[in-house]
Amino acid sequence: RALLALTALHGVPPTPHHLSNIADTTDIEPSLLTLVRQGLIVSDDSRYRLADGVSDRLRRTSDLQPWLNPAIPYFTRWAERHRRMANKLIEEAEALERVQQYAAEMRRWGEVLRLARLLDSALVLGARWGSWAIVLERCLAAAKTTGDRGSEAWALHQLGTRALCLGE
Repeated sequence: RALLALTALHGVPPTPHHLSNIADTTDIEPSLLTLVRQGLIVSDDSRYRLADGVSDRLRRTSDLQPWLNPAIPYFTRWAERHRRMANKLIEEAEALERVQQYAAEMRRWGEVLRLARLLDSALVLGARWGSWAIVLERCLAAAKTTGDRGSEAWALHQLGTRALCLGE
């Protein structure tokens, strides 16, 4: 379960807390330590990532859809709870961006829009201009697809603000 949860986030090193929630298991630490000893995952500053080659093999042999489905609402709820803590959102920005990407690929437009609004201020405060553009472009695409004119206007406004900040 831990391996598949890590594969679902493809390249993003989550904390044990996040992994535990995605894998829907308690006390994941012993499993993670065993996987580290087996050389399947690597620990880095209390975060874990798959060892080289493991992700490709799992992606070829396993259906990752069951692991992506819980990751999207989990991280959306997590971001909602921490929406006023820009530093926390910045720490997890890479995972949140990846989850927004998956939501877009799965046409889960509501979550794409929600994650964009939740990440917006944190990405600005963290000066993550490239990430901000990507998140806003996904938001704009979701808004156009769903006919949500308010979200479309918001995304266009934010893209314009970004351009102004960058002197464009």
